[in-house]
Amino acid sequence: MTLSANINIMKKAARKAGRSLVKDFREVENLQVSMKGAGDFVSRADIAAEAILKTELMEARPTYGWVAEEGGEEAGQDPTRRWIVDPLDGTTNFLHGLPHWAVSIALEHKGQIVAGVIYDAAKDEMFFAEKGEGAWMNESRIRVSGRHRMIESIFATGVPFGGRSDLPATLKDLARIAPGKDARRQITARRAAHPDRAVGEAAQHGETVAEAALVGLDHHRRVLRQGVGVHGGDENRVGGGAGRR
Repeated sequence: MTLSANINIMKKAARKAGRSLVKDFREVENLQVSMKGAGDFVSRADIAAEAILKTELMEARPTYGWVAEEGGEEAGQDPTRRWIVDPLDGTTNFLHGLPHWAVSIALEHKGQIVAGVIYDAAKDEMFFAEKGEGAWMNESRIRVSGRHRMIESIFATGVPFGGRSDLPATLKDLARIAPGKDARRQITARRAAHPDRAVGEAAQHGETVAEAALVGLDHHRRVLRQGVGVHGGDENRVGGGAGRR
């Protein structure tokens, strides 16, 4: 595997930020007696990880622009390229001591994402891809699943919070592809009882689709409409890819 200089820069930055977050993650359980205290601690961990990413990425590519969840947006001398980062995707999981969170970095060129890295620091799994070069997890090539029937598949989704106006439409979309009435009832009932996000971390849903453990991913209807979709009214078919590793 031959990696570009930018992918190597991104991987190095993600690992450094990930090491900082893993160290902080080990301390979270000691703070659960006070949710406010734990929340403040996680916020500091998030900001510290972002600072590490900014230092690493901007020192390596000082002319690129910058977009981050905490630090906002900064234009670069090169208007065609910018880093887009989420230093801690899965903050709620991190806060509750669940090892399901990641460091996410993307490189945008002329409005298109051309490279991306997702580092699952808790498991030391590095997912990365570059336009035209395929996707990888550590040293292994990964591909999307070849399955085409929903009944044979696992589908991950991040459902909107209970107060959002798009929740009913999202549930309706999910009902169209759920394999049977019982599953549809469960989706609605679980959403009413637990107005929070499923699993709770978008980046790892995406990496799992790439690794073929999940066949589909919906985040607030985008994939249902554009990527996976419902083919010709057949609720048991999904868009798929070719093979696995």
